Amino acid sequence: MKIKLSGVVGTIVAVLILLGALFPLSTPVAAQNIKPIVFVHGSAGSAAQFESQAMRFVINGYPANYLFAFEYDTSTPDTEGSAARMARLDAFIDNARASTGSTQVYLMGHSRGTYESFIYLAVPTRAAKVAKYVNIDGTTSATLPGGVPTLALWATKGWSYNAANQIVGATNVFIPNQTHVDIATSAESFVEMYKFLVGNSPTTNQISADPSGQVQLSGRAVFFPQNRGVGDGTLQIWRIDGTTGARIGATPQATYVLSGTGFTDGAWGPFTAFIGQNYEFVIVRTGVRPHHFYFEPFVRSNPFVRLLTSPPGGIGDLMERNLVSAALVINRNKEFWGNDPNDYDFLTINNTHIVNAATCPVIKSPGLTGVIGIFAYDRYLNGLTDLSAPIPTFFAVGFMTGVDIYMAAADPPTGTISLVLTPRGGGGKTQTVNIANWASLNHSVSVPFNDFIQTTPVSNPSAPPTEENPRASSSVPTPRELTPAQMSLQSMNINPQQASANEPVLIATNVVNTGDDAGTLNVTLKINGQIEQSRMVSVGPQDNEPVNFIVTKAQPGTYTVDVLSRQGSFTVVGEETSRTPASSGLIAFLVIAVLVLTTVVVLTLSFRRTT
Repeated sequence: MKIKLSGVVGTIVAVLILLGALFPLSTPVAAQNIKPIVFVHGSAGSAAQFESQAMRFVINGYPANYLFAFEYDTSTPDTEGSAARMARLDAFIDNARASTGSTQVYLMGHSRGTYESFIYLAVPTRAAKVAKYVNIDGTTSATLPGGVPTLALWATKGWSYNAANQIVGATNVFIPNQTHVDIATSAESFVEMYKFLVGNSPTTNQISADPSGQVQLSGRAVFFPQNRGVGDGTLQIWRIDGTTGARIGATPQATYVLSGTGFTDGAWGPFTAFIGQNYEFVIVRTGVRPHHFYFEPFVRSNPFVRLLTSPPGGIGDLMERNLVSAALVINRNKEFWGNDPNDYDFLTINNTHIVNAATCPVIKSPGLTGVIGIFAYDRYLNGLTDLSAPIPTFFAVGFMTGVDIYMAAADPPTGTISLVLTPRGGGGKTQTVNIANWASLNHSVSVPFNDFIQTTPVSNPSAPPTEENPRASSSVPTPRELTPAQMSLQSMNINPQQASANEPVLIATNVVNTGDDAGTLNVTLKINGQIEQSRMVSVGPQDNEPVNFIVTKAQPGTYTVDVLSRQGSFTVVGEETSRTPASSGLIAFLVIAVLVLTTVVVLTLSFRRTT
């Protein structure tokens, strides 16, 4: 029997297309362009200022174990010393090289981190360990640092902007309409970093949710800005109701022992978190107020989660406290803008907007930066709110501000404090964190907002500015008739469909807005006809928003699921069911790949014999 070669090829192509659909993989990066990336933060910084870019690299196919962040003390005075820090950075880079088998690294520095990087690269034997260097809004130079190929990214707005900023011989890129911290974490900067290091444009600059529905979290609990471990204590991680901030269950999901005060101490994890689930992290130490951290739901695995707390006698102790009001520290690694009429952040606490021209100007004053950290509490403990001026003690500190706002509280908590952020550039999307109203006298509370939000991918901004406040140029679109918000539920997936008693079940949905105005939709989850959970979702124009619910059931049986008339079901069994390990997909892929190759060989030999 004769076999046509074209038929063989067609069969192979069809099988490979099927494999690609069954086993989608991240966009591969050329092996020769993969080197460990070492990020060095700036003043009032930590590894948290690298977490967004790290997630973007991984989404674009970069191996997660090739991403590193070097941390050091940026308090005044410099208690570590430059020589000791350089020795530690050199050892850190050597460890990154050894653990990945690479002879060189890519080095990134932001702000003061560029100064530290320049000192490191000034020694030829150390510069030889660096293949490329990314200088993020920091040191200028008439020559390449250490002669290493360099990308220099520059802010175009705020206190650090200077049209003359450059490193001679480097690729100098000004990112339109971004400020000093913003440029370290933005999607636009990532595009430039990726192109420079990898050699081509990334597939995406967005941070999409992990399709598995689960993520791995780990990090450190540290005194800040010393970036040293908090000493002896424990870290508790609680599952909470995202609409109230109240804890779910009588015991935490996980507890980790903390110890040591070094630059690698305070480590915890890994912790498996569900996408769409809210968590409360609590540092507990003897003789110290417990410190509660409320994050937005995590969407990607993250080894750089940082729980930043004040040492005894630190800045956190400057807030006035009592048993009837709350005190919060709100932070985001992207400046809060309160005095730009075209681009501003809208942040409310219990419906009171706290970001304004007085509390969060783009430039506080010459040399005093912008604002990434907000200390919010009842100044004078008088039960009143006054947002006409910032609290001077905190406003005088770089990157910080203070706002006088009364938030009713109790111990134990009896209510909810709701924080809603509508960030600039987010298309009207909101970031909501609801927390328990812990009384400030006995509890410290922090709310770290993500510095990213899902938006339409942007183009690569590479043109230098022509004035102090440049904006990306664009052609004027042809006017068209705008349509109101048109909200609908696009999909619903249930995972797993067979669960053990009390095992979390993820119900993942997606709300789509096909209109030209932002809109809201009340998404209600019903189990067996009874309302289980409800969530008000805001979606920008021509955009979508994932909405995930997590439920657990103790009684065996089949449960019907209804989300806005989309229906499905899951079954609860009384004993543990077998699960396919996460690695089985890869194993299956390899097995099928071997079968395909075998088929190719057999068909090719048959073709040769018949011809």
